[in-house]
Amino acid sequence: MKILKIIRLLGIMLIAILILWIAGWNLYASHKEKQVREAWAKTLVPLDEIEKKFPPSTANATALELEKMAADMGFDLAPEKPGRPHPSEEAIKTKQNLYNKVGGYSYTFVEIQLDRPDDSLG
Repeated sequence: MKILKIIRLLGIMLIAILILWIAGWNLYASHKEKQVREAWAKTLVPLDEIEKKFPPSTANATALELEKMAADMGFDLAPEKPGRPHPSEEAIKTKQNLYNKVGGYSYTFVEIQLDRPDDSLG
């Protein structure tokens, strides 16, 4: 009987701690969001006025062409709207392979430059 009361009390305490934890983090997150909004409003445009200043518009032919070229290279510039171009899996894999190759070459170049006794490049 006494063990059941202790287990019940521990369960209630655990639930209370969990509720306080969640409430505390929600308050903290709200506080940080308010700070960010205030900082944004001081340096740029208040978030509420962004859509007024920059109303939604339709994409022109140049923007659509840029989205298509970027998608062919594995970059996704288009918004999630029907009919807009997005990169294929093959284009994304090609881009990743290129990044890996370039990253390896640039790392080797940096190592060689750091090992040189003088300031010359090459």
